[in-house]
Amino acid sequence: MIQFNPKESGWAKTNQDGSPGLPIFEHCCHVGWVALELVKQSRKIPDADLTPIAIAIIAAIHDIGKWSPGFLVKCPLWLIRENLVLFAADHAWEAQQEKRHEAHSQDSIQLLLQKRGVKQSVAQAWAMIAGAHHGKMHVPEKYGNCDVTPFIDEWHFQRQQIIFELEAELGSEIPTYEVNKRDAIVPWLMGLTTIADWIGSDETYFPVNKGLDTGNGKIAAKLAVESIGLANPRIRKGLKFKDIFGFIPNELQEKALLAIKEPGIYVIEAPMGLGKTEAALACTYELLKTGKASGLYFALPTQLTSNRIHLRVNDFINAISETPENARLAHANAWLETDYYQPRAVQTIFKKFDGDATVSRDWFASAKRALLANFGVGTIDQALMSIVAVKHFFVRRFALSGKVIIIDEVHSYDYFTGTLVKCLCDELLKLGCTIIILSATLLPKVRNKLIGIDGNLVNVDTYPLITGKTINGDVIKPQFAVAPERPAVRKIFKNSNHLIEDAVKAAQMGARVLWVCNTVNLAQQIFGQLPSDSGFESGLLHSRYPHFIRQEREAYWMKRLGKTGAQQGGCILVSTQIVEQSVDIDADILISELAPMDMLLQRIGRLWRHMDVRSARIRPVSEPQVWIVEEEKTLAELEREGSERIKKAFGIKAKVYQVYPLLKTYQTLHDYEFIELSNKTGNSQIRQLLENTYENTDQDPDSWQALYSEVKGTEFAETRLAEGNTRLFSKMALADEEGKQTRLIDIETIPLLIVLESSVNQITLLDDYKISLPITEFKIQDARAIHQNIVRVHAWPFEQIKKESELSFYLKGKHCLAHLDNDGRLNMDGLKPEIKLSWCEIKGVIQIYNKGGLDESCD
Repeated sequence: MIQFNPKESGWAKTNQDGSPGLPIFEHCCHVGWVALELVKQSRKIPDADLTPIAIAIIAAIHDIGKWSPGFLVKCPLWLIRENLVLFAADHAWEAQQEKRHEAHSQDSIQLLLQKRGVKQSVAQAWAMIAGAHHGKMHVPEKYGNCDVTPFIDEWHFQRQQIIFELEAELGSEIPTYEVNKRDAIVPWLMGLTTIADWIGSDETYFPVNKGLDTGNGKIAAKLAVESIGLANPRIRKGLKFKDIFGFIPNELQEKALLAIKEPGIYVIEAPMGLGKTEAALACTYELLKTGKASGLYFALPTQLTSNRIHLRVNDFINAISETPENARLAHANAWLETDYYQPRAVQTIFKKFDGDATVSRDWFASAKRALLANFGVGTIDQALMSIVAVKHFFVRRFALSGKVIIIDEVHSYDYFTGTLVKCLCDELLKLGCTIIILSATLLPKVRNKLIGIDGNLVNVDTYPLITGKTINGDVIKPQFAVAPERPAVRKIFKNSNHLIEDAVKAAQMGARVLWVCNTVNLAQQIFGQLPSDSGFESGLLHSRYPHFIRQEREAYWMKRLGKTGAQQGGCILVSTQIVEQSVDIDADILISELAPMDMLLQRIGRLWRHMDVRSARIRPVSEPQVWIVEEEKTLAELEREGSERIKKAFGIKAKVYQVYPLLKTYQTLHDYEFIELSNKTGNSQIRQLLENTYENTDQDPDSWQALYSEVKGTEFAETRLAEGNTRLFSKMALADEEGKQTRLIDIETIPLLIVLESSVNQITLLDDYKISLPITEFKIQDARAIHQNIVRVHAWPFEQIKKESELSFYLKGKHCLAHLDNDGRLNMDGLKPEIKLSWCEIKGVIQIYNKGGLDESCD
């Protein structure tokens, strides 16, 4: 027979030698105390009916399912100690491992609650919290609403005895009030329980070889939460806008501070370069200072924009925080950055703690945990994975709860990601968040949909504009601001045959020319046509460089065209869309391919930004100009063409963007000689241009209407697909990878690694870094070097792609090693015979396709 004592039986953790350590009851207590400390120190409960003690018991009961034969048999030394080796064999304990211990926890909790009179659906909701703590939800059992006593076997009965002891120890019973599994509190509790379990399993604070001591256990929980960096940030009081940012606020920033005072959802619409970021951060400070927010996450479209804003947010945090603290960079490649997160060191009541921040740094290294830091900057994808059915989605949701979430460049997302953003906003509002959406190019109907209000309530055309509503649903009074006057931008259509010559002349006169292409191939071609001895500097930026080269060049050109590079003379920077938004650069002349109006306006926003440094008097051109590459067919011809011929006329642009917005942009631009981002009266043409492009469809030719129908069909399909990914209780656990479930990727890409030399003993990478072979252990410096040397290329030029190579230890899934010849050719297996890839240090990876076909977009 099995000897059972609810406080001492079983094992939850083992010692290093594999012997049983903590009993189940002790480990559950540790997790409950950690959960209590998390709530006391940093997290507000998004449910008025739930007390901190009740939360502690919910977290504590997560592991009662470890009292099950399938789990207990995993520790042979425990079986020996308890004289159960033969008993376990006779009763086939090994065969019972199929059902995981967390599923047993869920079942026993559900049965107990139903026995206590809770209806089945409510019991399932409370029980699923425990069942999810390893990242994946388990389908609940259907025991019915009848007397459930006959369904309880001896294991269930004994697990419930452990629950009774935990309730007595922690001083609370499992809540029984009515909840639905789709209520906001359920995933919040799943996240809290999972994090408390991670912390409560850390032997640094909870050694497996010590007996239970309630006092020391609670102290250990406090130590763990503080030293890991999960306590509330300490914010300086009484700071003014200038104290934080070094300059006085403009009208937009002042109006933002008047409008955004309570948790809710808000939209700041203003032209590029007007300080929307500082406006949002200033509001963040006020909310943090008054205890209405617990932290910050700044979400951006790309890793590049995240890296750039990260530096600015760090300056902000250093200004407002009483203790040394940085923003955690949260995206898939954050670990490649040299300025790796160094969290604050916290002095605690334990004298043995020496303030070493290593614990925090290691703890936050996981992508799942990155958002838990008080302050974070990263991609929108990391936030979106809190509302799609990926493993541990609820950890991210808990991590974001109560914080200020700034979503920048919201206009840049397609229907799929845009639908997810709307869902994210809806869910975060339920968790007490403040969501601040920033955009220069947002249609009113899109803004109203994001806020969740009737358009009649905010039916205003003023721009800049701040709108929103509080978490209580109260619509704020719209705040209007006047933007500083900016010179009108002259729009010029130019034939492609004259662009090189005209751009060179402008640069020779001292103009800073920014040339934005829609594809990497075209950017490389344009750059190759620029003269090398023309007396001015030229550069090329795109995504087909290894990370270490791209990072270096981006940093150089951001400085070269930034405020500090104001007097460095003429230049031409040829780039792709990577300079389109969230990049603070100042050009005198913009050359651009045709792009949808919102994207084109973002490009125009790079013109004449730093008027305080480079005034009109010292610029080599009298006015900002955008030269748009003229299409081969005239507007009149395009109005007569059929839809398929129109697609063919737009060429590769039709593979990068939807054709209808390109047509409408081209049509709208013909009505404007100048584009005013902000004129003397403070008005802007941005909204008018967008509405003419996206909402004026009545007079379109039949072929254009057909193309518009394609847009609406895409919108419907992508919206439904996105909504499907948010069905958390049907899909249960999708792949947890950045961008995998939050972006629609039309063309597959693979990592390509350029190799200079290769032997059985060593591989030399493009930057001369050497990796010894064979690889037998993980080395962080080798891992970083490999990923710093990766170039992402499209998969379609390959007939087959290997999944294995000498570096498969570090590169999972499909990847390619390309050996570099002396003539620059890249040799690799599996490439289609009509494709050639070569390497040029200046141009990057060059793709030559002898038969014409698809091209690569920017990023």
